Amino acid sequence: MSTLTPEEGFLLDVLHWHAYAWTGPAEDREPGEHAPGQEGDYWLRRPASVIRATFTTPEAAEAWMRAEAAAYPAELEADSAHSLLYLRQFLHDEPYRTPSLFYRDRFERLVRRYLVPCPRPAVSHYPKHKPPPCPLGRGRA
Repeated sequence: MSTLTPEEGFLLDVLHWHAYAWTGPAEDREPGEHAPGQEGDYWLRRPASVIRATFTTPEAAEAWMRAEAAAYPAELEADSAHSLLYLRQFLHDEPYRTPSLFYRDRFERLVRRYLVPCPRPAVSHYPKHKPPPCPLGRGRA
């Protein structure tokens, strides 16, 4: 017997992940950013033009994140290893979490990578909060 609400069941049927990436000087933040930005709603409110890729399977999303970590090696391997360790679990078992990488690479640049699940469900403890719509118009919000 399923424990999903009808809304959660529908959302899982159309679930996809938007990939966001930023790499820049360690003393800079991403343009226009005021906070670390690990909340998925923050990214979904950004223009669709900043989406690097969109994935419909957790395996494809995981492959992108691992490829990005390999392309931009961390200054200290442990900086990215922890996030990568839990990546598969987040994508499969906790699909509404936003897996992220945030570390300094070997060239002392900040590397930020996010896989934002979309559409996002309403959060019951914030009854007036409406999740943002998909920036690409997929599914429903």
